[in-house]
Amino acid sequence: MRFNDAPVDILTEGFDLAIRIGSSGRAAGLRTRKVATLQMVVCAAPAYLAGRVAPVEARDLDQHETLVFRLNGQPHAWPILERAGQPVTQILESRFQFDNYESMVDAAIRGAGIACLSSWAARSALADGRLVRLLDDHPAATRGVYAVWPDNPSIPSSLRMAIDRLAAQLPALLG
Repeated sequence: MRFNDAPVDILTEGFDLAIRIGSSGRAAGLRTRKVATLQMVVCAAPAYLAGRVAPVEARDLDQHETLVFRLNGQPHAWPILERAGQPVTQILESRFQFDNYESMVDAAIRGAGIACLSSWAARSALADGRLVRLLDDHPAATRGVYAVWPDNPSIPSSLRMAIDRLAAQLPALLG
């Protein structure tokens, strides 16, 4: 078992199963199944917001320090919804760029800037006030959570059971 924010080559590296967030990772030789949906939230620490005007519109983010997650050298776009529910995908320039999600969450809690985090990763910090939600009129969109495995003619029963269990239990854990 490996826990890593970087995508793995399932076929070459011999993995039985991978979990991908955002993109299903569809490729030749792979099968995918959406097992959950992850709500994203724009948030910051009260310490960061002290003495600053909190953003009201997505375009206000350009006036703030933002924390950006990068995967394979590419920044993840922030999927923010307009009031009408239409997505506005923003790729923000930032001097704070992370290739490890936990480090980005910690930086947000410590007041380094505004982050677009999964509600699951930010849950405890939002609940105890270490982070506060921003842009409530423009909520962040959702991202799919996918099980990805090699496309074999016969899927082992243990793998099928694991995928079924993920699909049955993961939504409640992430909700």
